[in-house]
Formats: sequence, structure tokens, C-alpha cells
Amino acid sequence: MSVSKKTLTPEQAVIQQKYVDVYGLQPSQITFDGDKPDPILDHNAISILSLKLTSVASIGIDKVVRDDKWVTVHGLVTLADGRSRGSVGSCKLGSTIASGKRVDSDEVALGVATSRMYRQAMRNVGIDIHKAHLEYLATGKIAGGNLEHDPRSTKYAELHILAAEAGLIVGRDDSQYRNLIAATYGGVTSAKELDDLDLHTFTEMVRVIRNSNQRKAA
Repeated sequence: MSVSKKTLTPEQAVIQQKYVDVYGLQPSQITFDGDKPDPILDHNAISILSLKLTSVASIGIDKVVRDDKWVTVHGLVTLADGRSRGSVGSCKLGSTIASGKRVDSDEVALGVATSRMYRQAMRNVGIDIHKAHLEYLATGKIAGGNLEHDPRSTKYAELHILAAEAGLIVGRDDSQYRNLIAATYGGVTSAKELDDLDLHTFTEMVRVIRNSNQRKAA
């Protein structure tokens, strides 16, 4: 397996060590995207933290779909009151993730896709695990999920950030971004017109473009 070791910033190193010290996680379970301070947690870490930091009753895999390029994981998160919401995460074989690891096997792709599904599942019920971690350290309180917001609003925001970082949106000019949606989805020019799976797939496509551009510029 080819791995390019990523050096953490001092802030990231402190954040990572806190998760290790407080919850007994392994450093490899806590990575970062570039110099951003928000940690990327793997699915095992999220499973542990969802029990310690939130009122989520359960979170898990519903089904796994594979083709020759992608592994896609569908999951379900259930709140303490019994309400639930679905989630999806995918990973492209051959891509390089934020930690610098190359996705060179189906096993690695499954792990990454599962972690992405878990992270999205928590967002879909209004929980940010890192914010819940900070709140728990400060007050001892755990986070309660809710279904009172549009779960896709965070997905649109994430997509636009990725598109800007990929150079598809420059300032107020989003023509390249809209042209890519149209070319991929038969003339559709807004992510709001995509169904959940297409929105997820397009987001991962833009993520791959962003990551490729960043590696070329490094």
C-alpha cells in the first residue's frame, strides 16, 4: 500500500492527541484535510463517539454497492426516540484520501466509504461530532440529534466549498461548476435538482478533482 505521510500542524496535533487521551482512539483514526482544524474520523471512531457524546441510539450499514470504480455504502442512523434517517458514502478506487493514503484495494475503499457514510449520517441528524466533543469537554453534556432541518443543506454547503477549492467556482463565477453538472446529468445546472444518490456521487466527483489539483500544485 502506498502511503504519503502527512505532517500535522501544531493545532491538528493537539486536537488529535486530545481524542487519543480522552477516548482511547488511535492516531490513525483521526486525520485532517490539508491544514483545516476539523478532524476526519473513521467509522469505528464515530461509532464509539456517537455512544459517548450523543443520544443517537444506533448507526450502521444497510447495504454496500460495488462496481469497477466505486464502492458505495448506504446506512441508517436512529435517534433515541426511534426516528431514523438514511445516509450514503462512497469512495473511488485509485483515489487518494486526505491522509495521503492511496485507495488501492476494495477493502480500503470500503473503509473510506463507510467512514464517509457515518459522518454524513451524523450530519443528517444535526450532529457535528467535533462540536459535540468540544461541548462535552467544556460542560459534560451530550448532543441530542434532531430531524427538524433540511439534511441536504450541509451537503450543498460542502459541495460548494469543494467546488471552490477545485477551481470550479471562482468568486461569483460558477459557470464551470454548472457546466460540469449539466455535462454529467443531462442539462441539469443546479445540485438542488439532483436526487440524493446523484448529489452524493457528484460531490465525490468534485472531491476527486479538488484532491487531484492539490496534488499537482504541491
